[in-house]
Amino acid sequence: MGKNWNGFFTPLMGLYTLEISLWAAVVFAVIFPEAGKLLFPYNLPIQFILLYVSFFDLDLREISRSAWKTAVITLAIYFVVIAVSWGIASQIETNPAALAGLAIIITAPYGIGNIALSKELGVKLSTTSAVVVLSTVASIAVIPAFSSYALAKTVPVDAQKMFIELFVLIIVPLVLAQISKKLVPKLAILRETRPLLMFLLIWPITSSGIQRISDLTFAALLVIALMFVLYYVLQRAASRLARTERVETILVRKNTGLAATLAATHFTPAAALPAIAYSIVLNLVQGAIIRMRRGKSQ
Repeated sequence: MGKNWNGFFTPLMGLYTLEISLWAAVVFAVIFPEAGKLLFPYNLPIQFILLYVSFFDLDLREISRSAWKTAVITLAIYFVVIAVSWGIASQIETNPAALAGLAIIITAPYGIGNIALSKELGVKLSTTSAVVVLSTVASIAVIPAFSSYALAKTVPVDAQKMFIELFVLIIVPLVLAQISKKLVPKLAILRETRPLLMFLLIWPITSSGIQRISDLTFAALLVIALMFVLYYVLQRAASRLARTERVETILVRKNTGLAATLAATHFTPAAALPAIAYSIVLNLVQGAIIRMRRGKSQ
């Protein structure tokens, strides 16, 4: 019976289910904004559970030496991406604090994860996931430090609180997932709840920030454009595009909700909207970019 259950749900958890859950969350935010706002206070617990069930994909024993090296190298690139994003945000007068926050948070695990995975496409999927975790964990110390320095003139940022929150949201679910895999392997079925959890996370955040969506549209487009340039360059560098498509799903799954949660918590719900918009637009054009690169490589 278990096999039939998994056989029914596994295809639904593929590339398109997460995209549907993101779209559904935005649609519900437009139609039922007040209902979504009721869930907003619970966004951190939902994020915790989402990361916990997602980390069942990982096997820390398979982390390669090159993965460690790549994670360190990407931190240097991470600073460059942040600097460019900060420059874009600082040129926009509309709510500079929120814009700076979203620029930092959007690029935080996503940019370094892309760069790391472009170097790790030839290894197992669990190892590529581990690279994302390594890069994200390393960014725990970077985000608060940079935020407290760069945003000092525009918004008070509690760097210590942000550090602790990131630590709890990333490290604790990671450790719990590894322990759970050993003690109760059947708990891996919880991974099938990820689209639902993503929906419950994005719906209230979008509902709470959608009234100011017009104020942040221009900033969102600029940040999205920046990340698309980075994404396109990485696609050119990647030699195994089919794996790239699969790996991108992992990145979106683990980091879209995290970016939205941090932006909504430490800045404003409106600051999370570009992160959500970026993930949706990326999902739409990802296949087209991959097919275009395949055509040129043939």
